[in-house]
Amino acid sequence: MPHIHTKPGEIDRTADVFIVHPKTKRLLLRFHDKHKMWLVPGGHIENHQTAPEAALAEAREEVGLEVALWKGNKLFEYADERYAEILPPVALNIHFITPEHRHESHVYFGTSESDIVTEPDNHERTDQCVWMTREELLAHPDVHPTIKLYGAKALELLAP
Repeated sequence: MPHIHTKPGEIDRTADVFIVHPKTKRLLLRFHDKHKMWLVPGGHIENHQTAPEAALAEAREEVGLEVALWKGNKLFEYADERYAEILPPVALNIHFITPEHRHESHVYFGTSESDIVTEPDNHERTDQCVWMTREELLAHPDVHPTIKLYGAKALELLAP
């Protein structure tokens, strides 16, 4: 989805999901062709989506995986005909795309029963998706420190 906000200083909301394959105890990283860096699946939260819905949609769109989001930080379960709790992110951060453009990122952890990545034809593509162990993640010289921090925590919680 394109940026929603285009004026300087406006913030776009995004959702990212750190996907763990519990059987192999590995985390999925995807090389982002546009930004030239290793990231997890993620993207803009569309106006009709909640942040968790966007995280799940981005996993399907970018890597073809069905993901179960980790609910370990959800404190409340309540819903009625006019109200429902949504899953809070495990982290919120702001990052600067340009000096004038920012993303407020809602970070989720999740698991996938499959480790077969398929990039749909109707989405931006990359040939560089890799599943990494905690050790490989932490030793990789080209992975940003925040990706290492969040990734290591996702692996600790979801694939102990």
